[in-house]
Amino acid sequence: MINIALGASVQCPNIVPQQNKPYDNIFKIATFNTLWLFDGIGDKTAPWKSKQDADAHVQNVASIIQTINATMINLVEVESCEIISRLITNGEYLPYLIPGTDTATRQNVALLSRMTPTKSPIFGDATLKRVDTRVTYPIPQSTCGMKSSPSSSTVSKNYWTYFEISLPGDAILPLILFSIHFKAIPTEPKSCAQREAQAVVVRDQMRILQNMYANRTTDFPLSFVLVGDFNDFDSATLDSESNKPTSSVFDILRDVNQVNLTNVLQYVPVKERYSHWWDINDNSHIDSGELSLLDHVLISSHLLPMLHRVKIHNDLYRTGNLNVSDHWPISIELDLSKWREQEIRVIQFGKASVLPSYVLLVLCVAVAITTLVVHFVQAKKSKQV
Repeated sequence: MINIALGASVQCPNIVPQQNKPYDNIFKIATFNTLWLFDGIGDKTAPWKSKQDADAHVQNVASIIQTINATMINLVEVESCEIISRLITNGEYLPYLIPGTDTATRQNVALLSRMTPTKSPIFGDATLKRVDTRVTYPIPQSTCGMKSSPSSSTVSKNYWTYFEISLPGDAILPLILFSIHFKAIPTEPKSCAQREAQAVVVRDQMRILQNMYANRTTDFPLSFVLVGDFNDFDSATLDSESNKPTSSVFDILRDVNQVNLTNVLQYVPVKERYSHWWDINDNSHIDSGELSLLDHVLISSHLLPMLHRVKIHNDLYRTGNLNVSDHWPISIELDLSKWREQEIRVIQFGKASVLPSYVLLVLCVAVAITTLVVHFVQAKKSKQV
C-alpha cells in the first residue's frame, strides 16, 4: 500500500509504479460526472451551502463508486486530489489528477484506477498527461450557425494516459484512456462552435498518438477509450428524448478514416439512453424534455469484438438528490478472453450474444457444398440436352 501525503494538493503526487491488482477477463471502465465534488471550503461556485453538505456528497459519491466496482473510473467535476482520495476505501484504487485550466469553475477531470499507468519509451512516464493545443472556431464546415466573431479554444479539462493490459496468452493490449469535459449548453451556437474546436483538438491528439505508435510489431493495435461529459448529443446514438445535435462533434471524434471510434451507447436500449437530468422547472420531478445523454464512451472499433456489456447506471438512484449527482455513471466491460476470436457480436439490452467462429465455418462450408451441387446438377442437365 502506498501512503500519500496530500494536504490541500490539486495535482496528485507522482505514484511509484506498483504491482497491479489482479483482474479477471472482464475489464471494466466507468465514467461519472460527480457534480461539483468539492470540499465546501471557500467554494463560491459550488452548490454546497456548508462543509457538512459537501462531506455528505463525497460519501454518497464514494458509495456509488463502490457499487460500480470498475477497474478504473473517470471522474468529472472534481476539485483536487485530496477530494478524490477521500473516495478510496481499503486502498483499492490509486488517485490520479493533473490540473486543468478552467479558472472560472476550478473543476478538473481525474482518475481512480486499480492499475498503474504504464511507463513507455513512446509515451513517457506513468502519469496523466494533457493536450493544450488551441483551435480557432468556428471551424470550416461548422454546423453550429455561430454569428459572433471568431475565437479560439483548448480543452480546459482533459487528460490522457497509457496502459498495457495483459491479455490471455501473454499478449498485451496497448490502450490510451482519454478523458474530456467539453463546453456546456448543447445547442447554443457559440458553445456549439467551441465544442467543435475542442473535438478537433482531441481528434488531432489521438492521431498524433496513433502515429507515434505506428510501425510497432505488437499483438494488438493501439486502442482508445474516450470518456467524459461531452455536453452534446450524438445523431447516430439518439437519447431517450430524441435530442439532436447542432454540432458535428461526434463526426469529428469518430474520425472513421483514421482513429475510427464507435459510440458504444448505441447498444443501450433507447428508453434507458439518458445520463443527465436538468430539472428545468425545479419541481424535483422528471418531466418530459428534462432527460438527455451528455456523457459518452467511444472506443476503437477494433475493440468491439471484446465488448461484453454497456450500462448507464440510471437505476442506482433518482437524480434530484444533489448529494449524489445530476448525472448517472456509465460503465463498459471488455471480455479480454475474446481478443483473438473471429466472431459476430449482437449486443442488445446491455448484453452480448456471440456467434462463434466454428459456426461461421460450418455455414461457409454448407454454402460452398450447396453451390457445387447446383453447378453439378446444371452441368449434368446441359450434357443430357
